[in-house]
Amino acid sequence: MKSTIFNYVVHRVHNKMCAVEPTYHFKVLVPSMVAGAIIGKGGETIAQLQKDTGARVKMSKSHDFYPG
Repeated sequence: MKSTIFNYVVHRVHNKMCAVEPTYHFKVLVPSMVAGAIIGKGGETIAQLQKDTGARVKMSKSHDFYPG
């Protein structure tokens, strides 16, 4: 009985893990002068981009520095 329950649980976990699409993370560095165009008036552009693509877009603070 224990073996049957264990096998069932392992099978369910495996199926759930295989059904999940992988998550990708990447950074795109843009000049601060174009950040406003990405965000859009009242955040409209970035909201639409996220809605259309399902992506989560996160903007860094204006003085954050990333080595190049």
